[in-house]
Amino acid sequence: EGAPSVDTGDAWTALSVPLTANGEVIGVMTFIDGPGRFFEADDVSLATEVASRAGVALSNATRFQREHVVAEVLQRAVLPDSLPVVEGLVLDAEYRAGVAGTYAGGDWYDVFELGEDAVFFSVGDVMGKGAAAAALMGQVRSAIRAYAVSGQSPTEVLSSLDGFFDALIEDRVVTAVVGTITLSTGRVVLSNAGHPPPLVVRADGTATFCPMQRSLLIAAGLNGAPRPRDELVLERGDSLVMYS
Repeated sequence: EGAPSVDTGDAWTALSVPLTANGEVIGVMTFIDGPGRFFEADDVSLATEVASRAGVALSNATRFQREHVVAEVLQRAVLPDSLPVVEGLVLDAEYRAGVAGTYAGGDWYDVFELGEDAVFFSVGDVMGKGAAAAALMGQVRSAIRAYAVSGQSPTEVLSSLDGFFDALIEDRVVTAVVGTITLSTGRVVLSNAGHPPPLVVRADGTATFCPMQRSLLIAAGLNGAPRPRDELVLERGDSLVMYS
């Protein structure tokens, strides 16, 4: 019935109190005392309080673990299992949490071919952690793919994403950098919405950040204003590094 009980057997004394969370009994906590000693009323009150706090902590830990698993499954489901094999390019990606035990969440990357001579890529971050951020990230990544496949340029993709967020009435912050690489020339066209700029590592080892024009976050009230466009050329042996 959820009430404390005391066993006063000859050898040991045991006190059992319910573990509760949100008004529900989720378990039992038992205290055992040595022979010849008995629990008093104050002991019962203290044990009940300890069990109540422990029940809440246990419930929160269980919920945290459940949400963590859901978020990680969602994120892994929408991130690509592998990157395409594209002649002339070496593609690589890695997802690693910045802090041990951190929730999976809203970070994403994506690469796919557009015709025979172009590759489209995107890297971004939806603010927050957990299932909600991972679910929104999946929507954003899919929307970017749809806009790019329909023939939109990187700047047009981000402008369309602004409109998409206006329709969602979503208040989460989203940053992204998107672009295309023309395989025959190495020409890269980029557009950035509040994301850290890509790093260009030349074949001789020199590294510089792309001198990108400043641009606001996704759905930052641009009201349809065009996103900036930046270009660079990758030579043989050069690398373009994007991150979140």
